[in-house]
Amino acid sequence: MSLRRRNARNFMRRSNDGAPQAIDSKKPKRGRKPADESRARILRSRLVVWKQTPESQGVSLRTLAVELRTSHQLLAFYLRGLDEWQRKDYERRAEDIRDRAVAENRSMTPWEESQVKALERAAATPNNYFFSEPFSHTSRVVKLQDLHLNSVAAPELGGA
Repeated sequence: MSLRRRNARNFMRRSNDGAPQAIDSKKPKRGRKPADESRARILRSRLVVWKQTPESQGVSLRTLAVELRTSHQLLAFYLRGLDEWQRKDYERRAEDIRDRAVAENRSMTPWEESQVKALERAAATPNNYFFSEPFSHTSRVVKLQDLHLNSVAAPELGGA
């Protein structure tokens, strides 16, 4: 019996109707997880909150990793690309609002238009902070939480 055939036998068995079935291997699966099994969105959402917390009041990245039951290395990887992920997320959410109006064959409501504008501004603003006037030491800093985006926020962030 050839080695190839012997290995194939180790991973296949016959069901009651005689059809071959794959045997669940005890080895861990390799490769990328499907999107619905990935915790990336949840981890990034927590990193956004962590990043906005003042250092004096916040926990270390390692402590956050322990709380989230993941590695500090994975959180550091997500942290490096966090601004780009946020930008894409805001663009996607604005596009979803536009697409919903088109799918319903109607124009956007004033509320939807304001949400799209706020999301587009958030996507265009580095570090996702807005300044109510040209930046100076007296400028009022407005964070994204103040823009009433909760209704279209990700469910894990408390939005609809």
